[in-house]
Amino acid sequence: GTVLTVRGFGLSQNATVTVGGKECEVVLAADTELKCRTPAGAAGLQAVTVTVGNKSETANTTFTYDNNLTPQISGLSPHTAYVTGDQLLTIQGSNLGGQDNNSVVFVGAKRCLTEQWTETQISCHLPVMPPGVYQVDVHVGNRGFPQTSSGVNASIRYILDVYRISPLSGSLMGGTMLTVSGSGFSNDTSDIKVSVGSSDCEVVSASQNQLQCIIESEEKRHVVTNQGSHLTYGLGYAWSPSSLQVFVGDTVMWRWEAPAFQSVGYRVFSVSSPSGTEYDGGPLNSGGAKTAQGRDLIGSQFPGSRLSYCKL
Repeated sequence: GTVLTVRGFGLSQNATVTVGGKECEVVLAADTELKCRTPAGAAGLQAVTVTVGNKSETANTTFTYDNNLTPQISGLSPHTAYVTGDQLLTIQGSNLGGQDNNSVVFVGAKRCLTEQWTETQISCHLPVMPPGVYQVDVHVGNRGFPQTSSGVNASIRYILDVYRISPLSGSLMGGTMLTVSGSGFSNDTSDIKVSVGSSDCEVVSASQNQLQCIIESEEKRHVVTNQGSHLTYGLGYAWSPSSLQVFVGDTVMWRWEAPAFQSVGYRVFSVSSPSGTEYDGGPLNSGGAKTAQGRDLIGSQFPGSRLSYCKL
């Protein structure tokens, strides 16, 4: 993880660098200078070799892997976290250096926001992450990556589990108090969103292991207009949308307005079939007289899950 600078002539972006026979990842390349990030290696002197095409050249100086300069991680806590993040991650060790622009802690691919950085301890605020296990990577300035002591787990598990919900049924119109048990929840109700199907469930109380929410109604409001296009008569002579699926509690409003310069009137009423032209005594009837402009509303009167046919 140390950024190694190699200077010379005839270098290029196609150059490769090895340290002790292992690839040193090139991060910057120019004709007279290369910068690469060193691989892990054994303590001691290691040869640095640059290859361009089929030609290789070994530097007349070596790179030294030094135990005394290698950062060490001896402990990390906590090993579990909540998906909302912001918990304080503490890393203990030695040779951790001081905080500078090149020192950083990553949890997975996200940065852990540093609060404190000393030679022996790093504290940072965990980022928001989805549930899962993530590796904690520390980069100590140009000293490189630290060595993790044997037995130290350098990963962290983000938890969000749902074990049980109760009750398992409730009213179509909402209002049921739902209890959700699990782990990894937040004490702050504003952090949590719960949905049941397409309905929201308003969270009223929460702890790390349980929350309660009130299910909202699934009722919807639909608008149907006469702005559909008829194959023969054109715009203004067909319903839009032409079909609609509604459920108990839904509200449907019909609106109509005659096309400009057209002397035409409208009624809205239920019919028994798509080809029907007479009112069948069903739930919808805008009245006996046709009007050029108007609206009609029908609410939660639907006896089943599909609206009876309506004629324009």
